[in-house]
Amino acid sequence: MGNPLFTRPDHGGSALNAFESEANLVTHFESLRVPGLLQIPEYTRAIMSGCGISPAEKEKRVAIRIERQKLLNQPKPHLVAILDETVLQRPVGGPSVMANQLRSLIEATQRPTTDVRVIPLAHGAHPGIDGSFVTMEFARAAPIVYLEHKTASHFLDAPELVAPYLDANKVLMELALSPTESLDLIARTAEEHART
Repeated sequence: MGNPLFTRPDHGGSALNAFESEANLVTHFESLRVPGLLQIPEYTRAIMSGCGISPAEKEKRVAIRIERQKLLNQPKPHLVAILDETVLQRPVGGPSVMANQLRSLIEATQRPTTDVRVIPLAHGAHPGIDGSFVTMEFARAAPIVYLEHKTASHFLDAPELVAPYLDANKVLMELALSPTESLDLIARTAEEHART
């Protein structure tokens, strides 16, 4: 990539999609929302509406996200989504949409290339509490980090900048519930939303 940090608007996801499709392992820690690769359209629309995105732009981004999700049907990358429990609790789009989104998360784990793990609120502070991030690891290239913000996205590739995120992944995985426990919590929370 050349620069240790480069910033670009990437709302179309073209750069991110290119890197994801080449990666062997994508680890997405999310503290606020379901990762884009695992969002159902109704959830995505609610996120976009909450952020003040215009209707036309919103539908364009939803279509791009749906197209990007086809990546999950490929042999690689392996996706590990580590979610703070607050992601499950926030009723984005309302209780019905959120219940469907959580059920979709459970369905996603039926793919051999997708894992979802949850960090319970009981853990309090943890290495991801200061923000969401994505790490991508490759067979023949050094790992990179993707950070997304309101108006721009950042890719980090300098080893000294990437290392703290890889270290955080290890700690977050240790704090997260097991795959079975995570799915049980997701299912229970989905039912709570459905009853609301």
